[in-house]
Amino acid sequence: MKILSLAISVLILASCSTTPSNDTGRYRLVNAPVSWTQAKILAEQNGAHLATFSSREELQLFMSTIPDRGVYWIGLSDEDEEGVWRWVDGTPLIPEMQSNLELGGFRGVRDYAHTTLQGQLGSRADSGVLPRGFNGKPQVDGYIMEFD
Repeated sequence: MKILSLAISVLILASCSTTPSNDTGRYRLVNAPVSWTQAKILAEQNGAHLATFSSREELQLFMSTIPDRGVYWIGLSDEDEEGVWRWVDGTPLIPEMQSNLELGGFRGVRDYAHTTLQGQLGSRADSGVLPRGFNGKPQVDGYIMEFD
């Protein structure tokens, strides 16, 4: 029954858009605890990409539209060069959005960005599991797709 409930929740969330009111239909929140790599593939299979945000204000606006803040993968990574964060479209992250991406240990394996419960950016390994010594949700909740 729990698996069926999860599947129904994923389908419901995957079919609902949560988006800033001035950009209807652009983002879709998917509640599925998958790896960053899997999330990227799933977004692309749906004709989208993992969400990108050009400013802290845009991120905050989006986060204010979802009912429960969570930990969701977004399209930001430093997998190609440690400490150099780029969006999936190749655009570099602006310094004002750096947030908690490089704080704490395990930076060499924390190559994939996610939203935090506080509406900022954090990073984890591809699996989405919370690194030892960190506080927060033990696993990433899902991912945010963006449609152009």
